[in-house]
Amino acid sequence: MATFASLAIEVLRSVEDAGGIFHTTARVTEYLRAGESLLSMARGLVEKTGSLPLDGSYAYRIHDVFPDFIRPLRVSANGIVLVPTSLENVSLLDPFWNSVQDTPERWFMWGGTWLSIVPLAGATTATVTYLAVPSATVTTPTVQTQWHRTLTLFAQAICLAKEAQYGIAGEKLKEFLAEAGIKDTRVLATSAQRPRKETDMPIKQAQD
Repeated sequence: MATFASLAIEVLRSVEDAGGIFHTTARVTEYLRAGESLLSMARGLVEKTGSLPLDGSYAYRIHDVFPDFIRPLRVSANGIVLVPTSLENVSLLDPFWNSVQDTPERWFMWGGTWLSIVPLAGATTATVTYLAVPSATVTTPTVQTQWHRTLTLFAQAICLAKEAQYGIAGEKLKEFLAEAGIKDTRVLATSAQRPRKETDMPIKQAQD
């Protein structure tokens, strides 16, 4: 099984620095971990499930319970899978939703921090499955083996950029972005080069 240390050695060899003259194994490991975080967030590769104690509150600060939380995937309570909704929809159905207690049926997020379950539940527990940040303390990548090459591409790009080999570094970064499914808007320059239409011009504000 590949470890961050073994992948770092592979990266050093690929950038022709096997002796670690320009880059240390520890620093390359940091690049690999950063690449893993980007990759896992883009591809949704790390899922976790945990218990969220409910006490009748209308909102719960999710990171207090799940520090590695990125976004929710599924929520259930009392053995029932809850339906995802939004604050807008809940407010339209019942303006006083934040004071109504009953069997939970729906859930929604307030931004990326607060989770609400409605109707409000008393002393019970919800089960939350969520997309998580990879652990920063383990010695092996959290993502599956087939993604290890993608991690090395990111680390290679950073190493090469630090050596001012920007052309090759850019190519490695493009490979990483393509495999991670991340769209790099900087390479979509064709729209910026097209002739501007009249509708592209800012509307002139009327003078007072």
